[in-house]
Amino acid sequence: MLRVVLDTNVYVSAFAFGGVPLDVVRLAIRGEIAVFLSPPILREVEGVFLHKFRWPRPRVARLLRAIRAFARSVSPSERIHVLEDYADNRILECARSARAHVIVTGDRPLRRLEAFHHARILHPREFLGIYRSLGRQG
Repeated sequence: MLRVVLDTNVYVSAFAFGGVPLDVVRLAIRGEIAVFLSPPILREVEGVFLHKFRWPRPRVARLLRAIRAFARSVSPSERIHVLEDYADNRILECARSARAHVIVTGDRPLRRLEAFHHARILHPREFLGIYRSLGRQG
């Protein structure tokens, strides 16, 4: 099964706006891909919805439970300092710890890497296009 790490911006876009990021998340919900996350990613998702979108705490708690229901948690033991942005490095740590095949992100600095420890780094639309071209439904 394809091992995938979703950047925080994919979760935020999926649950706040829908569209292609939600299509990617639906693959995980249906069990077509294995999505991995780490506690720092989950905390960042929580913070964005609480502080930027000002969602009520109970609504955010439900969202986090929903994410935990389809995503597998890893606890990276190695700190990575490849990019300037703290949060971007946490994505890379999660991907390495999960032995991910793909990192899905809308973040340009991450995408400029193109790959990290055998994980391709793709925009959500690019990921869906490749996934579908492989004969998967998505």
